[in-house]
Amino acid sequence: MKIKKDEDKTLIAFSRPMKCISSAIWGGGMRRDILCVANVTIPQNINIPVRSMPSYSRNILITNGYSADQSVVLMTSVPQKYIGISDDSKCIVTAGLGNACSLAPETVWDESINDIVIYSPGTINCIIVLDDCLSSSAMVEGYGIAKLAIAEIVSSWSNYVGMPTCVGTPTDCVALLCPKDLRKNRFAGIGTKIGSDIVYSVRGALLKAIAYKYPGFEYACGVRGSY
Repeated sequence: MKIKKDEDKTLIAFSRPMKCISSAIWGGGMRRDILCVANVTIPQNINIPVRSMPSYSRNILITNGYSADQSVVLMTSVPQKYIGISDDSKCIVTAGLGNACSLAPETVWDESINDIVIYSPGTINCIIVLDDCLSSSAMVEGYGIAKLAIAEIVSSWSNYVGMPTCVGTPTDCVALLCPKDLRKNRFAGIGTKIGSDIVYSVRGALLKAIAYKYPGFEYACGVRGSY
């Protein structure tokens, strides 16, 4: 795994195709052929309609020499200098909390009647790269564990700043990757070592990302980010 970071993007490249599950705007879903994951910052003075984001993502990949068909792109308004990396280097996070919300926000986007909604700043992007290979069902479980870990930290943060309890933002994106050519682990729940590793990696990276703006939070929340 190689990481290349500049002002507006972080590119994670792999020497061999990886399995990936994600909710990414480009390359999302369950994939088995990923060679690059990009975390891209959209400047806050640029509005990109949701329907234009796939072509925007594709152009970034091609411009940087990556196969668009074998890549995943996550988008954020957070500058890449505020990225958080876990102590084990398995998780990378940018954390925009400008539109953090509860599990059932008062307003939502109805995709069936409106396809021109403009991106709203405030996104937690989380990329987790595992050394172990997971079965497809275990990847689904691992993805859920990562979302729970994010919700745990964001909930603590919202209490820390005196807001109603929040669990994330409407545009959070998680990408979980693992090798595809090793013996498959069938389980990745909270009671497994892999599940626990995911929790600690996500906690650690997210706490560091939030600490850029809220330096006292990491010590006040009482949640461990590493073993």
